[in-house]
Amino acid sequence: MPGLEDEAIGEARARLGSVLKEKYRLERVLGTGGMAVVYAATHRNGKEFAVKLLHRELSLHPEVRGRFLREGYVANKVKHPGAVAVLDDDVAEDGTAFLVMELLNGSTVEDLWEHEGQRLPLQLVLSVGYQVLAVLAAAHEKGIVHRDVKPANLFLTTEGELKVLDFGIARLRDVAGSQTTQTGMTMGTPAFMSPEQAAGSTSAVDALSDVWAVGATLFTLASGSLVHEGENAQQIMIRAATIPARSLRDVMPAAPRAVVDVIDRALRFDTRDRWGSAAQMRDAVRGAYASACPGAPGLVPETTGAPGLWASSHSPRLSSAPAPGLITAQPVAHDHSNRPRKRRIAPVVLGLGAGMVAALVVAAFVRNSERENRAAGVQPASTPVASAPAQEPPASVVTLTPIPSESPPAASVEPRKAPPSVVVAPPKAPAAAIDKARSSAPAVTPSPAPPAKANCSPPFVIDPITGLKRWKADCL
Repeated sequence: MPGLEDEAIGEARARLGSVLKEKYRLERVLGTGGMAVVYAATHRNGKEFAVKLLHRELSLHPEVRGRFLREGYVANKVKHPGAVAVLDDDVAEDGTAFLVMELLNGSTVEDLWEHEGQRLPLQLVLSVGYQVLAVLAAAHEKGIVHRDVKPANLFLTTEGELKVLDFGIARLRDVAGSQTTQTGMTMGTPAFMSPEQAAGSTSAVDALSDVWAVGATLFTLASGSLVHEGENAQQIMIRAATIPARSLRDVMPAAPRAVVDVIDRALRFDTRDRWGSAAQMRDAVRGAYASACPGAPGLVPETTGAPGLWASSHSPRLSSAPAPGLITAQPVAHDHSNRPRKRRIAPVVLGLGAGMVAALVVAAFVRNSERENRAAGVQPASTPVASAPAQEPPASVVTLTPIPSESPPAASVEPRKAPPSVVVAPPKAPAAAIDKARSSAPAVTPSPAPPAKANCSPPFVIDPITGLKRWKADCL
């Protein structure tokens, strides 16, 4: 009822800031349930934990308080990384029992299922089922039955580990454990209760009841529907106790045959028709995964005992997890292919900059030479090329023109010095420009020709910039 839920939340928040046993300061509420409230707490040494407090009214009953505290011993006996370890247990100053556990970061499978539109990808569903069955197989080997397997009790951490929560209603299959629950007392959630559990046959609840609950969990995660529909929890419980489960094919016609067979067998009404154990169903899920998801990453080998990895980038609740994928045997490697490669970009930029600077130096050298010729009264020569564009090329472009074939041998030419590593070939000067230069030269009175000199053959030099002939003074 909403009123009772609001009251429980209000009481839970009223405890914030208090310190339990002078060690654990309650910082924030992580969740509330029918039996307890879970807080994020900080130890006096600065380390964070999850603290689970039994409701105060329940703590007044010695039997209930004792069963709650025994939850820590049961969860620790599973000895599997997928079972949440209990690190400490005690009773607060006001008589409230509490457990101290590792603090998990991530999301429950139920919350993720809700966020994704109440339907998860089939690969992820099978991966979750495989890991849940691995944890239950370890628990069943030690005589521990969970009795409340459901999406809300499955937790996906940001590191990709699947954790099975709340072994609080689990019990050891021995004489002492059989006395912890009153005869006929119903434990669990109706939508995921096996027929024998829904009927209240507590003595019949065993490991195969957990197998049925896993089948119902996978059924709902994949299809978005409950195994038994009803208007309320009571109707669902009655139908679970009296009516065989429908096939996954009824609500998910496109489901692969291998997946349908695995889930349908887990949901058989008679325990003798179900998978013989959680380990057997785990192996069947592995086979269905290989058949329905060819080419997908393999599931975690059970022999490793290591938790698998789950990856999802589209869920904001698990934002630090890797790209979409599945439980894999090895951690997902970080992809650096999209990172900017600064070490490669810098040399390229510097090389381009050096090239532009060199081009500008050449252009400036050419312009200075033209200005000197104008000051001397010489017009710059131009080489008409039919295919050349009419506009002046950019300053950063340097055109290298071949030396004219009629030029004197290179040994007799005295070119101007050019910038280092840059060679600029002069264009060919038209005859008209040469005649104009000769006509504009001052008149010289001829005098008796001196004896021929060795350096007067030829008696001129060609300017490497303008292409004009310049007569040697000693040869005139």
